[in-house]
Amino acid sequence: MVRILLSLAALALLTLALLAGCDQLGNGTLIIGSLFTNYAIEGGTDFHVLVLASDTVLDPVAEGAVDAVETVARYDGSYPGDAGDDHYTTNYIITGVPAGTYYVFAWIDDFDNDEFDSNDFYGFYDGLDTSTTQSEAAIVVVPATGAVDVDVYMIFPS
Repeated sequence: MVRILLSLAALALLTLALLAGCDQLGNGTLIIGSLFTNYAIEGGTDFHVLVLASDTVLDPVAEGAVDAVETVARYDGSYPGDAGDDHYTTNYIITGVPAGTYYVFAWIDDFDNDEFDSNDFYGFYDGLDTSTTQSEAAIVVVPATGAVDVDVYMIFPS
């Protein structure tokens, strides 16, 4: 719980610094957010957040589609801690994202093989909750300066 609170505090401070004009992280803006599941994920498990152009079509269940998709930006991270440390959420920050409108897709690498597999948790950000299918239009609007918050609720594939 302390780790979660410290992570949230760090994100809040970074956001305030950016909004005050102290962007020292390079060109573009930030996408900050959290990943949520309804299932405990062990510490050390890898996750990936992909920012996709508005004209990109991604069908995650098509074999090899996620691994081959071209991204505008991405974040590859790991849940904090070690095996035995259970988490339902983690945070991420993607820097240098150019202004524009995008799709955001995230997945948890259950086999830790840097490949999307049929039993990995995944989801598209759709504004309200998360969908396992891509919406008709990209809805993540990244401004020219500042940050945008994108929280993704990942679903275990059925």
